[in-house]
Amino acid sequence: VPMELLEVVMNVQEKVAELEHASEETREILRESIEPLLTDLSSRRDELDAHTKELQRQWDVSEHPEIENELSVQDKEILSGIAKDLAQRSYITTLLGSLGAASRGESHVLKH
Repeated sequence: VPMELLEVVMNVQEKVAELEHASEETREILRESIEPLLTDLSSRRDELDAHTKELQRQWDVSEHPEIENELSVQDKEILSGIAKDLAQRSYITTLLGSLGAASRGESHVLKH
C-alpha cells in the first residue's frame, strides 16, 4: 500500500467490514456516512490523473535516448512519478469498487 494511502485504506477496510455485516436498515445509514469518503477518493483520483497527464506531457516534450541505461535523471524521475501515480490510482479504484460493492451488500471480487 502506498504510504500516502495507508490511512484511507484502513478507513475503507473498516467501513467495508461494517457494511458487510450490517442489516439492510443499518446499511442505509452507513451508505450516507461513506459519501465523504467516496468524494475524497474520487477527488484524489482526479488529482492523480491531472498529475499523471502533466508528467506525460513532460515526457512527450523531452528528447530520449534509444538505450534505457542512458535515460537522464529527469526522465527517470518522470517515469517513476508516472508509475507511482498509476499504483495509487489502482488502489483508489479498488477502494471505490470495494465501498460500492459493500454498500450494495455484495463482495468486491476482481474478475479476470
